[in-house]
Amino acid sequence: MRIEGAFPGGKEKLREERREEFWAFLQERMGYRCKSECGGQVMSGTGPSSVLIVNAGELPREGRRLHGEIDREVFDLPDRLALPASGIRYDLLALRIGEEVLVRGSIEADFDLQCVVTLDYFPHRVRLDPYVEAFELGPDERVDLTGRLREDILLALPAYPRREGAESLLETERRQQGGENRDAPGASPVWDVLDALDSGEQSETR
Repeated sequence: MRIEGAFPGGKEKLREERREEFWAFLQERMGYRCKSECGGQVMSGTGPSSVLIVNAGELPREGRRLHGEIDREVFDLPDRLALPASGIRYDLLALRIGEEVLVRGSIEADFDLQCVVTLDYFPHRVRLDPYVEAFELGPDERVDLTGRLREDILLALPAYPRREGAESLLETERRQQGGENRDAPGASPVWDVLDALDSGEQSETR
């Protein structure tokens, strides 16, 4: 029997129930200290890795802390609007509950984003804290967290990135260009006409 048919509301309801069970576990046994004192084993590498895979069969009952970084190549972005400046840094507690692995903690990554207003690049950090997700076990009780972490980080990127003060910088540039055009030899008298119209409107308003 499929899991979706065994629970009213399907997979999403089951996932929510598992999350609530996970939260209760953390509150009762760890006091929400999993970010620094998870009480389980700590798994971390000496450098960035290409994937993050958890073997649920090896997880202790109290969970295991996962701490490290997935290499920036995991993003493999096709355009130049967002340039990865780091990999995915993670600090998670992994716990097996039934046929799922639940993780809680934080994930983050740094990017250089292209501002849609000024077209220059600026640094931006995506940080998801707290980060809570449920992963279904595979046939060999291994769970690859890589794809989901990548997807959640990318979904948190702004759709139209703008650097701080971008509109002010653009307005200043427009005014400067307007002034240069007015002072240029052979400039169009349209500026004088627009100034006259603007002055006339202000007089009528008064």
